[in-house]
Amino acid sequence: MWVIRKEIDLYYKEREWRLVPLIANFISGSTVFNKDGAIYYEFDRSDVNVIVTPNDEIRTKVLKYFLSLSSESDQRMKEFADNPVPIVTYDDLHKW
Repeated sequence: MWVIRKEIDLYYKEREWRLVPLIANFISGSTVFNKDGAIYYEFDRSDVNVIVTPNDEIRTKVLKYFLSLSSESDQRMKEFADNPVPIVTYDDLHKW
């Protein structure tokens, strides 16, 4: 007997994502150091299509964070409040 399992997103189950900065990222300006020396990636709202969270509690916290950015002076950050990213839970993915 065959058992067929539907897997929606195998990468999500790793629960750990890493972006490795390359010299080209620094040259292009997409990867920068903050004032504490930590490396981060600068991206715009248009670069993000959807955010997947583990549950509704985290989804709510993420949405509240985005909405709090409306008072930011940085227009790039303010765009996340003006046009919030769709936020779904991992369980929501099973609906598609």
